[in-house]
Amino acid sequence: MKYFENYPFISYPVKTFTIYDVDKDYIPYSTIYEKVIDLHLRINLSNIIKNNVFAVYEYTWSDSDNLTKIALDYYGNYDYTWLILLSGDLFDWIHDLPFSDVELIDYITDKYSITFEQSLITTHHYEDSDNDIIDLDTYTLIPEPKYIKTIYDYELEANEKKRKIKLISKAYLKQIVTNIELITREYKKSLG
Repeated sequence: MKYFENYPFISYPVKTFTIYDVDKDYIPYSTIYEKVIDLHLRINLSNIIKNNVFAVYEYTWSDSDNLTKIALDYYGNYDYTWLILLSGDLFDWIHDLPFSDVELIDYITDKYSITFEQSLITTHHYEDSDNDIIDLDTYTLIPEPKYIKTIYDYELEANEKKRKIKLISKAYLKQIVTNIELITREYKKSLG
């Protein structure tokens, strides 16, 4: 099932003409509408399913992975990329998923406007023995153990935390698809 295939369409205003528009084909204050997918419908998976250890499979993302590859390998169809995103509460398919090593370096150099080598020696923040962030003055006053986190260390650690994602068990796939089709059908009816 493609995620948006059962969503309703709405007419969405894409251009409203004013008296300053010089195109003679349109009347001032008239509007052009286009048919677009209605994104007001929000579907989320129940926390009962997402927190059930028997319903969720923990997957470790590797550098060679992408959403379509995982959907095809695990669910048997690349159209189920949406289920991976829903099951992991992932909303931004670029920044909520881990970067490859090369992508991480590019991300760091773009974000901080520094070279990769600089990211290895530039301080991001300081931490105490409990891994709490502290300021420089506190860092100089407290005894060991204490840590300096470089930009690279910080971004690498944040990236590695994204490697464990949740996949809903294949056993629930048919039930989830059926429920989503029911929800979208009911939503369409409510619109009239």
